[in-house]
Amino acid sequence: MAKTETNMTDIEERKIGDRIKEIRKEKGLTLKQLSEMLDLSIGYLSNLERNLNSPTLDSLQKICESLEINIVDLLEKSPKDNLLVTKDERRVVFEKKGEIRYEMVNSSEKNLKGVCIIMEPGANYKNFSWGHNSDELGVVIKGMMKIDTNDNEYILNEGDSLYIPAHTSHSLINIGKDQCISYWFNTEMPNSDK
Repeated sequence: MAKTETNMTDIEERKIGDRIKEIRKEKGLTLKQLSEMLDLSIGYLSNLERNLNSPTLDSLQKICESLEINIVDLLEKSPKDNLLVTKDERRVVFEKKGEIRYEMVNSSEKNLKGVCIIMEPGANYKNFSWGHNSDELGVVIKGMMKIDTNDNEYILNEGDSLYIPAHTSHSLINIGKDQCISYWFNTEMPNSDK
C-alpha cells in the first residue's frame, strides 16, 4: 500500500490550530522555534494555527512529539468534565472512511486517556509509526491485529493485550477477515509547567 498523506479533516467541531497555538505558548515556544524543531515552514504552522489548513497525520505526529504531548491532549479539551461517556456520546477524533476510526472513550481531562480504534479488514497503518510520550496498554476485544514495534512483531487475538513503553514507535495492521476493535489507554503524570 502506497503511503498517502491523510488530512485530519474528520475531527468534529475541533479547532486543532487553536490548541496547537495554546500549547506552543504554554511551552514558551515561538513559531520560529517550533518550525525549526519540526522542519516545517513558519507559513505552514501559522496557517495551521489560524485553522486555514488541516495537518496531515504525519505532521500532527511530529507536532505532538515536539510539544511532548499525546494526540489525545491535542484533540480532546472538553469544557465539560463528564465521568460517564456512553457509546453514543463518543467523539470521533479521526476517521479514514472504510479503513480506521478513532473514538474517545472519555471526555475528561484526567491523567488516564482512552481511545477505541476500529479497523476494517485489511486496514494497514504501517506507514504511520506512532511513538507516544507515555506508556500505553492496548486490548483487542474483537478480531485480530499485528503490531510492529521498533524491534518486535506481535499478533494479538481477541482478549490479548500489549504494553508499549513510552517513545516506542509502533504501527497497526488488521490481519483478520473481520473488523478489529481495540481499546488503548495511557496515563500521564501531571506536569508542573502545564
